[in-house]
Amino acid sequence: MRVRYGSMLMHPRSGSRKMRIQWRDRSRITLASQGDMTIYQRRFRRVNASGDRVLPFYGVEHGEKVRSEAKEPQVAASRATRLTILCRGATAANQQARFSSNDLLLPKERERLTMLVQGFRRFDTVLHAPEPAAAETASAFPTVAGTCSALRDISYGTWNDRTVADVAEKSPEDLQRWMTDPSSAPHGGESFEAAQTRAAAWLESLHSAGGSTLAVTHAILLKLLLLHVVAAPLTSVWQVDVEPFGMLLLTSNGRRWALRGFGAGPQNG
Repeated sequence: MRVRYGSMLMHPRSGSRKMRIQWRDRSRITLASQGDMTIYQRRFRRVNASGDRVLPFYGVEHGEKVRSEAKEPQVAASRATRLTILCRGATAANQQARFSSNDLLLPKERERLTMLVQGFRRFDTVLHAPEPAAAETASAFPTVAGTCSALRDISYGTWNDRTVADVAEKSPEDLQRWMTDPSSAPHGGESFEAAQTRAAAWLESLHSAGGSTLAVTHAILLKLLLLHVVAAPLTSVWQVDVEPFGMLLLTSNGRRWALRGFGAGPQNG
């Protein structure tokens, strides 16, 4: 494509001065940067007295590169990340003090859950552990929920579906070791240390998520994440109680998590 090019100055606003221009190959015109002003237009907007079409030039002299004061792109301020970690509702395993993750919510918990949801604002994102009770809890919220493997319950290995009383009677030393050494897994499943590591890795990946997120998981995972945020030793896990529908409220500024609340009741406002 060929365009017309001239050597006179012309003010962009007055439009009073016109100039004769000559044909030049557009490919020979160099732009200094992406933000530079082009020196041609596809449609000529002015015609001089002789009928020759002219281009308005914006303070550009013949032979100079066209430059404009390109402003630095403004980076939009990122939204703070608000995370609510909710303990799923109670199951029969809770009532029986039994190591199990596959039970459904108790009927009375469904009623409590309905009232609980009404106290929350709508979340941008809802995630849940893959176990049935966590999925059922998350499904009560209006935002479509997704499964998150990192929120899964601890694997109790050979203790699965056994009561604490049964393990204490038949394997007291193993139970004692499990309760005092967070790195041990006498049941052949997952240790507290391993569970916290994978849950904390998930948590640290959310700093730049922005908006509000609900994560439904199990009491033990909620406690392990609380200890991670406040940098408390894992042996403190037995000093923290989490009730069904208890929650942990966190906020990230993009670099670190801050504790906003811990307990029960909707507080994501």
